[in-house]
This record gives sequence, structure tokens and C-alpha cells, in this order.
Amino acid sequence: MGMNFIGFHTYPESTSQGSYKAEPLVWIGLEEDVNDDGSINFAYPVLHFNTQDTTWGYLPRKTSEFYFGADKLFDKLYYGTDYIHDLSPWPHTENENIRIFNESGQFFNSAFTFSKLIGVKTCVGTESSLTIPDKLQSELLNKGMNVKDREVIKNIYKGIFRRIHKTYPLDYYWLWTPERWTWSEVEPEEIARVKEDIQIAYDALREVGAPIQLATCGWVLGPPDDRAEFDKILPKDMPFSCINREVGFSLVEPAFNNISERELWAIPWLEDDPAMTSPQLWVGRMRKDAFDAFNYGCDGLMGIHWRTINVDPMASALSKAAWEIGDWSNKSQGDRDLTSADFYLNWAEIQFGEKYARQIATIFTTIDGGPLYVQGENEREANLYRTSNWIRGPGGLLTKSLSPEDIQKKFGFIDQLEPYLDKIEGNSNRERLNYWIGTFRYARSMAILGNTLHELDSLMIESALKRQDEQIEFIESTVLPKRIQTNQEWSKMVLQLLQVVNTKGEMGTVGNLQQHSMDFLKLLTQYDEQIRRLTGRALPEEAYPDNLYSGPDRLIVPTRRTMLEVNEDFNIKIIVLSNHKVSSAKLYWKFLGDRRFKEENINFHSPNHGKGIIKYASYSNRDFEYYISVELNNGKALLFPSEAPENTRTVVISPE
Repeated sequence: MGMNFIGFHTYPESTSQGSYKAEPLVWIGLEEDVNDDGSINFAYPVLHFNTQDTTWGYLPRKTSEFYFGADKLFDKLYYGTDYIHDLSPWPHTENENIRIFNESGQFFNSAFTFSKLIGVKTCVGTESSLTIPDKLQSELLNKGMNVKDREVIKNIYKGIFRRIHKTYPLDYYWLWTPERWTWSEVEPEEIARVKEDIQIAYDALREVGAPIQLATCGWVLGPPDDRAEFDKILPKDMPFSCINREVGFSLVEPAFNNISERELWAIPWLEDDPAMTSPQLWVGRMRKDAFDAFNYGCDGLMGIHWRTINVDPMASALSKAAWEIGDWSNKSQGDRDLTSADFYLNWAEIQFGEKYARQIATIFTTIDGGPLYVQGENEREANLYRTSNWIRGPGGLLTKSLSPEDIQKKFGFIDQLEPYLDKIEGNSNRERLNYWIGTFRYARSMAILGNTLHELDSLMIESALKRQDEQIEFIESTVLPKRIQTNQEWSKMVLQLLQVVNTKGEMGTVGNLQQHSMDFLKLLTQYDEQIRRLTGRALPEEAYPDNLYSGPDRLIVPTRRTMLEVNEDFNIKIIVLSNHKVSSAKLYWKFLGDRRFKEENINFHSPNHGKGIIKYASYSNRDFEYYISVELNNGKALLFPSEAPENTRTVVISPE
């Protein structure tokens, strides 16, 4: 897409139970504990999120116990990235934590080496002032070192940079200003600590001599009283950056305009984490932020996000901004958005074909963006109704009263989109439109469920006001049917989500609904014990979720490589979402321009999960195309891509 930067924030160790845990992307320690190959000999408790974790308002759950057929998506009991596997309960053993750092180092070495090959700059970093893990503090005290001493902190930063330099290639290391600077008063002493911490890191990096450039980032650009204050004291070779405040509902930081002779990177939000389980469309906002950043003198533009295919329109708008922004001065602007109509017309032509692109684009334009948010005056709102919010964690299912008329008003655009499924030509065009329609249907089901859960809340409040004999009759005649209805609607919501799961990001949405809204928030079951106590018997079976998948057969390819390094095997994983057994699965491929396909078996390590491999010796570092065919024991054939073998997927080999 012409974009050339990927950056990662690393959460530090937290004293707040259940909020977050230290993450392994950046290791914090002394140089003496780093081996020549970048591996380390000392570690503190560390983790990247997985379904066994309890952070961010999740409860751990085996994926085999996910409801409504969602268990079929996962091939591990506790699902997470490959270097988080077979762990003992938190905080793990010393050797396990060392292994996590060493294996994650190898993982990011592979990823960042590939990034360098294709011209993508990489960046990682930590929050400032540096959070020193408790275990490391104990080690330092045992060595007679004062953890607040400037030289000790510098030695730790030197250990950080030395390990990175030996482990994976990196272009930038950014230091993040504290999140609470967004909303809290900040004492001068804290500002002074952050200033000194950044300067210590700068000096440490120069002494280590690693070819890494230091930068700043954060939830804000600088201290509350003067967001551009750091420009007066920090070296000009440090780029400054920050994300927009209010999870993207606020405008780009205007203090960028007060800084000169320095690289400046603006980072709008392609999506926000409070509504993490909802579809979000922010093209107009993305364009407005890009235009403002350009006018403030920023020479870098990035987008913060978690999911991938869900943010396709915003990512595309971000990419195009770099090429088009000089011509945007005449575009119409709302209070918060730049017009998105021309973008969606071009996007719809590419996604769904030209014949009905204008009609489809008009619908997308009406649900994009939202009103200007002013803190203290209005709520964060969007033209596409937000069905989730931050409720003791990201993506909590929003329980809110919505009449059928409200639902139709908010989601009536789905009825306008659906007829085009039969009108547009080409399986791929229909697939892409069906993805968005399915995503919006899922959101509508979520809103309907949120209303029913709200009704259940109201009924339980009403029941508490009745005499005991009336209360029991009310529970059995009115509350129990509503409780059964919530289970049925939850099932429908998940089933519709399963029809659009295509990536790891959407698998995360499935996990969020299960582990946060259902397990942690107990939105489905919160009154069950009270109902049992009042009625004297268990709830009926139909009130509880099952593990059955009742949707259509699907072939899912969550990671679709389009480029390989020289002498790299082509590995592809597939998920068969079906209750039927796989009879055969083949990976067909041929060199570009050839007529005849070769075939490789796809081997299944579980009933729903297979892996195909083309060895590099077979394709001899020549570009090739492929497709996948799966046959089920009910006689149905599943293809990827759906128009195969006429249309295939292409893989090119990068130059050495």
C-alpha cells in the first residue's frame, strides 16, 4: 500500500491486579545478562495475551469450551501467539519467562528482518519514566545498586538496547509519555523525571552505539501545561509523535504546530478499543486528521489499530492520504470529518465492481464518521451505532434500551445493501460485500441482544418490588422466558459473527465476547443464582449456551502470504468451520504462466485445522500461484479463493 512503518507499544509491569502484565517485546535488564546471540539469562514474569490470561477484564477459558461452535476456530486449548505455549500458571517459572523472551526475540527477528527487506521501518518502545520490574529491582538491591540512581537506570537502558541490537534489527525506539497525562494534573516532579529518563535513554543509546534512532510517543505529546515543552530540551534528532486523545475522538494535537526543525509523526485512530467488538468506520475522520497533521507540519502519518480486515477502509484512506493530501484544500469539511464520498466511490469500485459502486458507496458514506466530541458536552458517538464500550475492559457488550424503531433507524441501511448481493457480478465481489453485510448483521444482533439484556435487568428490578408469592410467579412467567431469549439471541449473534471470521483479529473478537462479556461481566448469567434461589429449581436447559455449530460450511485462511523470502518454505494454515469431516484437502500450485497445477496434501492435526507446505526446493525461488480445495464427507467442496481455479492467489519471491 506504499506504507513503510510499523511500531509497537510495550506495556510495563503493573501494580494494579488484572489490568495488564509486562510484555516480552522489550526486555528490561543489565548488559551482563545478555548473551552474544541476544538471548538472556535473567527474566521477570512476562506475557503476551492469550486465552489463559486474566488481564484487561477477561477470564481464562479453554477454547474447547467456547460456545455456539466457536471452539472450532482454535487449534490450541489456550490460544495465543506461538511463543506463548505450554505455560504454568502466572507468574510462570524462571526458565519459562526466559524462554518467552528468547523465543519472542527469534519471532521478531524474523518479522523485522523481513520488514527491512521490503523497506518497512520498525519501532518498539517502553513508557517513560522506565518501570523497573520488581524482580529486577530485587536483583539490583542484592548487588548493592540503587534503582533510582541515574547511572543504574542508564545501565538498564544500555541492557535494553544491547539486547535489541543483538536480537532483531530495529530502526526506532520510542519512549511513551504516561497515559494519565491525558486527563490528570501532573506534578512538576513527575515531568522532571520523564525529561531526565528520556535524556538518560538518549545517552545510553549513544554509548551502546546501536544503529537505532530514539523517538517519543504517547497518549499526549508532552506535559499538560505545554504539550510542546519537550521540544525545548530534547535533541532535534529525536522524532516526536503521539496518538490522538479520547481514543481518536479528539482532533490531532495542535501543539505539533509549535514545533519546528524536528520529525513529527501524527497517529490517528483507525479504530478504538472501547468498541473493540463492534465494526467501526472512520474514513472521514482519518482524512481530517491527515489533513490537519499535514497543515501542522507533520511528516509522518500512522494509524493505531488492533484488527486488520475490519479497518481496511481506514487503512486505505491513510495510505492514499500521503499521495492525495496536497489536493484536499477544497474538500468539504464537517465539524470532525473531511468528506469521504469520493473515497468510498473509488473503494467500492475496487471492492465490489463498478456497476453498482455509486449506490453502495453512498450507503457507506452515510454510516461513516460521527459528530464532533466535546468533553463534558456530549458522548462519544458514531454514525454507525456503537454496540460495545469500555465496561471494565475493552469491547464490553452494551446493554441499552432500543425499541424496534430505534433498531431499524440505526441499521436500516442493511436492507438497502442486501439487494446488491444478487446484482453485482463475480464471486469475489459478492464475497467482499457479503463480509460487510454479515458484519453489520452481527452488529445489529448485538444491539438487539443488548436491548434484551437491558429488559432482563429491568424485570429483575421490578421483581424485587413484589411480594414473595407474586415474585415467584413473575419470575417463572416473565423473567425466565426473557432469560431464555437472551441465550437464543446470544447464539444468533455469535453465529453471525462466525460467518465473517476471516483473520486472527476476528478470532480475537470471538474471544472477547466469550471471555469478557459472557465470562467476566456475566451479562448472560448474572441473575441465574437469584432465579434458582427464588424458584427452588434449576433453569431449563434452553437457558444455557451449547457448543453446537449451526452455520454453513466455511473454509477460512486467516493468514494469506503474498511474498516470500528467498529459500523460504510456503506454509499455509486453514480452518474448516463445519460439523462434517474432511474427506480430502489439497493445495494446488503452478508457476506463473504454466498450464498444469501440481498438488500437495494438506494435513490435519485436528478435525478442523490443516496445514499445507510448498518446499522452496519445489518452487525454486520462482513466483507461483495457488488455490485450495477441501472436500467434506457430505459431498460439498470448499474452495479458496472461491473462484478457483479460474482465479488464484499469487505469491512472489522477494529479491535477495
